[in-house]
Amino acid sequence: MATQRTILITGCSRGIGLALAEEYINRGWQVLATCRSPERAKELTALLKKHHQPPAVALDTADDGTILRAFQTVLQRGVRKLDLLFHNAGISGPEDVLKATRAELDATFSTNVSGPMVITQTFLPLLKAAPQPKLVFMSTIMSSLEMNMGGGMMAYRVTKTALNGMVRQFAGDVSGVIVLAMHPGWVQTDLGNSVGPAPLSPAASCRGMYDTIEGATRAHNGKFIDYQGQKIRW
Repeated sequence: MATQRTILITGCSRGIGLALAEEYINRGWQVLATCRSPERAKELTALLKKHHQPPAVALDTADDGTILRAFQTVLQRGVRKLDLLFHNAGISGPEDVLKATRAELDATFSTNVSGPMVITQTFLPLLKAAPQPKLVFMSTIMSSLEMNMGGGMMAYRVTKTALNGMVRQFAGDVSGVIVLAMHPGWVQTDLGNSVGPAPLSPAASCRGMYDTIEGATRAHNGKFIDYQGQKIRW
């Protein structure tokens, strides 16, 4: 009998993160779902309980203390490997490049770039213990330097562009792990609908991402792709 695979997902309280948790549960994985305040994530709590999954783990990507405590919690639960680490958590931050403050941009950078870096550093021993580990960073087509001529959503675009650079660094510096930057599509979330009526449901996006990640090979390491496996221009 095959050993159950394990995924850790950040930012699972709602939207794409919640849908990712449900998708991987339905595919038979053990899901380690994290969010900043599990006691407030009622829908996530109900989902995990219904499917006999471990309780949600408190983790704030901008707080190194919570990252370390989350790692310790995972170890205390007997987890000895991670087959997939999915960095989903993120914030939009200030939109106007002419009005944003240094503090606002720093805060967005901490959550969207520095946090995933520290989380990866912390959980890397568990990834390396898996036979075919994968590391996925949620990016966006709005981070593409070639395609960004529309303006707006400054902090989100800029930090996700930096995150793409982080993907390339991990792909080059960490052996034995397939690293991806993932565009989920234009999804019906608070963020997605803020720029117009998004056409894609979270569930449909996550089904596509699941299949795309499953099919990723060493040839995809360090690539920027969408939920259908199509290459995105940097």
